[in-house]
Amino acid sequence: MIRLLKYEDNNTVLEYLNKDPLFNLFMISDVESFGYDSEFQKVWGEYEDDSLVAILLYYRKSFVYYSELVRKVEPFVEVIKQHEFNYINGNKEIVESFMFYFPSLKVKDMNYALLDSFNLKMNDDVDILQINTYKEYCEHWDLLNTIEDFMGEDIKDRDSYARHSEELTINGSKRTYCVNIKGKMISVASTVAENNDNAMVISVATLKEYRKMGYSTAIMKRLCDDFINEKRKSLCLFYDNLEAGKMYRRLGFKDIGTFRLYKKVNSKQIKDN
Repeated sequence: MIRLLKYEDNNTVLEYLNKDPLFNLFMISDVESFGYDSEFQKVWGEYEDDSLVAILLYYRKSFVYYSELVRKVEPFVEVIKQHEFNYINGNKEIVESFMFYFPSLKVKDMNYALLDSFNLKMNDDVDILQINTYKEYCEHWDLLNTIEDFMGEDIKDRDSYARHSEELTINGSKRTYCVNIKGKMISVASTVAENNDNAMVISVATLKEYRKMGYSTAIMKRLCDDFINEKRKSLCLFYDNLEAGKMYRRLGFKDIGTFRLYKKVNSKQIKDN
C-alpha cells in the first residue's frame, strides 16, 4: 500500500532514511527543512504489514526514491505520472528499474564519494571568501552558466537562483566559497543539505581561463578543513568528470557507490502499460 505521508510519520520516515544516511542526505535534509505540507514538496511511503519499506520524495519537479532493498517500483510509477517532473534519482541499484517505465529519460551515472578525515596543508597564497548576498549569488549564477557541465541544468533563472541561495545561506543550509581575481569571481564551490553529521558538496567550478592553476583545489581544501576539522562533519559529493575525480581523491575522498540521475529530455517520457 502507498500513501501520502504526514508529519505524524516523521519519526518513522527519518528512522528509515537513516538506514543509509549518506545516500539519503538530500532526502533527510528536505524532510527536516520543508516537512510534509509544503506546496513544492510531497512524500509518499510504501507499507507492507504496517512497516515502511520504500519512500518517494517530490521536491521542485525532482523525484528521489529510496528502499532498503531492491523492490518493484510499479506502485510509484503511477504517482510519478501524475506530476510534472524533470528528474528521478537515487542509488543506482535501487532506481535502475524505473528505466523500463520511462525509457526516454536520459541516464547519467555519477560516482558518490565520502570524506571523513582531512589533514592537508592549506593554500595560504589564495584568498578564499564566502558568498552571502543576493548580488554575490547573481555573479555565482553567471559563473556557473559559463561552465559546460552546468549549462542547461535546472538551476532556475538568475533572480530566483540568487534569492533562493541567499535564503539558504541565511538559514545555514548552504555555504558557498569563492576566489576573486581583480574583482571577478573565477572559482567556486558550495555545500548544501547540511545536517548534524554531513553536508553535500556541489557546484565546484572554475572559469576556463583560470583552470589548472590550483584554485578549485584551494577552495576545496578550505571547505574540507572547515567541515571536517571545525564543524566535525563528513562531506559527500557526486562526480562523473575524471579530472575532477583525481582532485577529489587527492583530497582524500573515497568512492562509496553510484548515484543515478534520470533526466527528462522532452515532454513524452512515460511508457504506458
